[in-house]
Amino acid sequence: MPSEGLRFHRRIGSAPVAVREEAGPRVIGGRYEIRGLLGSGGMGSVFRAFDRELEEAVALKVIRGDLLQQPELRERFRKEVKLARRITHRNVARVFDIGEAAGQRFLTMELVEGRSLAAVLDAASSSGARLPIGEVVRVGRELALGLAAAHAVGVIHRDLKPDNVLLAEDGRVVITDFGIARSLELPSSPLTLSGRLLGTPDYLSPELIAGVGPADARCDVFALGVILFEALTGRMPWESDGLGSVAARVAAPPPDPRSRRPETPAPLAALVLQCLARAPDDRPGSAARLAQELEKLAELAVDPSLRATLPHVAETTWSPDRMPPALVPHVSGARSVAVLPFDEPEHEQGSYFSDGVTEVLIESLASAPSLVVRPRGMVMPLRGSGLDAASLGRTLAVDALVFGAIARAGDAVDVSVRVVDARFGFQLVSFHRTCSADQLFVVVDELAGGIAAALSSAHPDRGPAPPSAEGFADLMLRARHAYHSFWQGETAQAIVLFERALALCPTAPRALAGHALACLREGFFTGAGMDRVRAAIERTGAVEPDLPELHLARASVLVQDSEPVAAVAELRRALEQAPDLAEASWLLGRLLLEADAVELAAKRLAWALVIEPALSVARRDGARASALLGRWDEAERISSAEPGEQAVGPWLDRSRFAMWRRDAELARAHLASFPSLAGLDPVTVKQLAIARALLVTVAEGSSPFGDPALQDFVARAASTRRRGAFVAQIEAEIHAFLGQREDALHAIETAVQAGLTDLAWLERCPLFDGMREEPTFTRARVAVGRIAAPVRDAILGS
Repeated sequence: MPSEGLRFHRRIGSAPVAVREEAGPRVIGGRYEIRGLLGSGGMGSVFRAFDRELEEAVALKVIRGDLLQQPELRERFRKEVKLARRITHRNVARVFDIGEAAGQRFLTMELVEGRSLAAVLDAASSSGARLPIGEVVRVGRELALGLAAAHAVGVIHRDLKPDNVLLAEDGRVVITDFGIARSLELPSSPLTLSGRLLGTPDYLSPELIAGVGPADARCDVFALGVILFEALTGRMPWESDGLGSVAARVAAPPPDPRSRRPETPAPLAALVLQCLARAPDDRPGSAARLAQELEKLAELAVDPSLRATLPHVAETTWSPDRMPPALVPHVSGARSVAVLPFDEPEHEQGSYFSDGVTEVLIESLASAPSLVVRPRGMVMPLRGSGLDAASLGRTLAVDALVFGAIARAGDAVDVSVRVVDARFGFQLVSFHRTCSADQLFVVVDELAGGIAAALSSAHPDRGPAPPSAEGFADLMLRARHAYHSFWQGETAQAIVLFERALALCPTAPRALAGHALACLREGFFTGAGMDRVRAAIERTGAVEPDLPELHLARASVLVQDSEPVAAVAELRRALEQAPDLAEASWLLGRLLLEADAVELAAKRLAWALVIEPALSVARRDGARASALLGRWDEAERISSAEPGEQAVGPWLDRSRFAMWRRDAELARAHLASFPSLAGLDPVTVKQLAIARALLVTVAEGSSPFGDPALQDFVARAASTRRRGAFVAQIEAEIHAFLGQREDALHAIETAVQAGLTDLAWLERCPLFDGMREEPTFTRARVAVGRIAAPVRDAILGS
């Protein structure tokens, strides 16, 4: 690959400054010892140097002698560099000194360790990838802040381009070469010097190219717009093969970024196009204003649901152009790391053992205060992807990657991990341990401490030593593997395994929390067993009262008991401690949905799916959000993305959506592909039978109330208040579809009396069009609205 500093030369054909090799260290100005070439550009070469006087590393830029032949240019260069020294901002490389030695003019600057944006974009282009949208927003905002700081002291860059932008190892985005281009302008021509074009043509604003109008700070805003477009799409706004078409290219309006990257959010595309406006007055008024506008879009870097549409976000296939760069809230000074699925012998790949160890290591690392660790659901889909370290780093947008391998021989377990720098691919540290299976959790805890210390010099919050009772580790790994399958039968098995683990270690926090959550999920499947859930919560709270999983379980019970405001408080506590707890994000999204904050709910639900793509309840609620917004095709796509033809939830949703749309043809199409009930467990058969009965109702216009499955469904309505309300909702929908207006209103009253909290359903379900002015319906809307308002306030008000 060409040198990072050669992008300018590839485009306009000038040659870099020649560097003469000499024996021994080369010292400039009697002070700066040259240690190596960093890059070359149209104005000179940049070297890594050591300042012998201050004993620190610096970047030293030697300016091409032919550019400073005229006295007025040398004086302008001195003044501009002196002015540039006034810029003190984290996103601008500091200028330290200016000097001349042996006829060569040079300046010294802050040495920023990292890669140029040009190199990053070239690497992405060569691999067919593009920067994640959130990363584009982050880089753009930091560039705008740096420009604003410079403009505030009267310095304009005029040659902003990816070569002059460094992505530092500490996460900063840093602009270099402030004031240099301006210092080399001749008074008679703002663009040329001895026939050469100053500034890279691809990034020059129309007023600079034409030499008319004020060449003020807005030309930097234009250049930043070009960078944003290129970073988003992987291409320049105006394609050309040389300088001859520069003016004609810029004279044409730029294409919409969405024409080249459809998932680009409309507000971001509009902002980029505004930056690229031909008239300076049509651009954002200042770099500071541009930074503010990008700040409004900063949620793109933490909430991928702002991208394009919900179905796109909800996909479980990851690639570099789909993956947002910061999937958890930003922690100042933190380093981001991803633990890839552990390798095992080929015949055991993807087993409960390797997946379990991966998850336990992720959880242990997540307790380190200065690490941001990608959650389990993001890394598991990358098993067997074949991506190299650099591609994995871009896909997951992390600073470091942890690769692990595990092998078993009888009771002995061999564990090895290596930590790799995600940007440059070199190994940072490696560890190897051999232990018994019962000591596995202890060893993983030790490995987490070593990895955290290597990356951040801070150890995780270790807490008490993990249990090492005989058989405990294996039971826990099996239980967690079953829990993550999200199937009813596996959930029941997870409960049994957690209970066996607790019999060995009754106070183990992870076993207690896992047991409580598995019991809770079983309650969702069967509508029963809430007493067991409450007992599990009480047992966990007595040992570890502030576990995030415990707060989630409490919130879930409160939702079942129709106490949503109290549930929000518990969910907040859970997410404060564990932002990547997918089920907490899902439940918060569901509460937003029912409180009729549907667009916000869709975003939160999509975020939950990014954390855990297999979280079927989040997918179902996301589909319902799309349906309530009238986005029927989107709702169908989300629902259809549920893995497994016999998944119960999506079939119930499809039957409801067909009913909501009064679409007999759609119902018949679903019936034609309905799964066979042969060989399924009795509970699944009952649930699928309900969906089939509703589809038959829509297809034939007949009543389903005589169907045994629906009768059983109604009979179990009293298991919890929430379930009673849900059963009444289904009854109301059936009656409304059949034109039984009074029966539908009565069912709605019953739902309200049972504690209905779903305002969005009342306000948006199309089956109730024409009924909402009825006094009974109005009373229901008022009653549920009184519940929804404090829920919205609890979620959004702080």
